[in-house]
Amino acid sequence: MPRTANTQHATRNTKQIASLLLTWFAKNARDRPWRRTRDPYGIWVSEIMLQQTQVKTVMPYWDRWMRELPTIASLAKASPAKIHKLWEGLGYYTRVRNLQKAAQFIEQSHRGKFPEKFDDVLALSGIGRYTAGAICSIAFNQPTPILDGNVIRVLTRVFGIKENPRGKSANPHLWNLAEQLVIHASRFTFHAHPCSHLNQSLMELGALICTPREPKCLVCPISKHCFAFQNNRVSGFPNLEKRAAPMMICSGPMQLWNLPIRGDPHQSNFAPIRKTRGGTIASGRRNAIESTSSAINREIILERAKG
Repeated sequence: MPRTANTQHATRNTKQIASLLLTWFAKNARDRPWRRTRDPYGIWVSEIMLQQTQVKTVMPYWDRWMRELPTIASLAKASPAKIHKLWEGLGYYTRVRNLQKAAQFIEQSHRGKFPEKFDDVLALSGIGRYTAGAICSIAFNQPTPILDGNVIRVLTRVFGIKENPRGKSANPHLWNLAEQLVIHASRFTFHAHPCSHLNQSLMELGALICTPREPKCLVCPISKHCFAFQNNRVSGFPNLEKRAAPMMICSGPMQLWNLPIRGDPHQSNFAPIRKTRGGTIASGRRNAIESTSSAINREIILERAKG
């Protein structure tokens, strides 16, 4: 990806930015129970629970989980009924099933010890690049980058990334910037856990200061290095393309009642179908409203292709 002048300038300041973030985090980090431990198991559980779930909701669940299932071995051996009961109310139950599956794999393949190598962590069920990076940096103080919504917002504003952060060129560049910051932090000898705290500082800054609306730029520790703030363009970053508005597709009063619902309810392409007196209405994302005949023909073709 070609770098703009502002990105090149800000990249040269990554060492100073990392230092400022560590200093800020040391004074402003919120107290969280999983921040009081270096146990990779507890950190892993917290990261999985925090996916798609607010921190205030997760806290009592995490405390109860760690009391009931304090080790990898206890999770691996627990009954499905018990883990589902402990998870009840958090939703997205695939997460808890993957937790137990991964715990059983750790028991079998790693002698019950949580792996320390990034690739081994990434290979566990239910763990992607962000979660693996978070666990390795927070639990083991490794210079592994993270990139979530909060971090994307911070980095696009600071470094002036104008492209869509989900795009093929901007996303790898953001990962690279996140890596530069955590690598610089790893070289600071004055800090006990620089990689852990650097990554957490990025998330914390995005949650408390560099918010989507009404960011508190005047108290931001890195505002003097921020392209968006210095150019009065904070509201323009990140450049997230607007998603297509939900459209209503009516199939009319024909025999489409028993067509199966396509897609995974946990995926964005899932289109729940509901019945009305006149036919079937599917709420999905389309570029345009389909005609009745077009919708019927599309469904028939798809069903034939499956058969």
